[in-house]
Amino acid sequence: MENSDRDLEERIEIAAETSGRRMAFKWRRTKKPKLQYPKMTPGVWLKTLGWRHLVAVIAVIFSLYPVIYIVSSSLSAQDNLAGATIIPKDFSLKSYQEFFSNPALTPFVTWLRNSWFVSLTAAAFNV
Repeated sequence: MENSDRDLEERIEIAAETSGRRMAFKWRRTKKPKLQYPKMTPGVWLKTLGWRHLVAVIAVIFSLYPVIYIVSSSLSAQDNLAGATIIPKDFSLKSYQEFFSNPALTPFVTWLRNSWFVSLTAAAFNV
């Protein structure tokens, strides 16, 4: 009788651990070992991975150069792009003051407000 009680308790434990499914063995969750990459010398790293970083840095510089050029020329005191450099000699915010203070010249604030209205309305309808 004692044997059957132990057998029953064991079956109940297995059923509780396996959610009632009958299995020949218990599933155990094991952690997968972390991948260990071999240590590389700088030359091997440059040949295998480093060239990708170099290409990415060149692409970022190539794509950011026009933006930096336009922002620096907008901060320059000169009125044209002919003599513009990346680091202007004379900094001035005159062009920005003119741009935002004279709505008859360019109604930028109105355009910005209209763009926000259209985009927020479209986003509200999409949601």
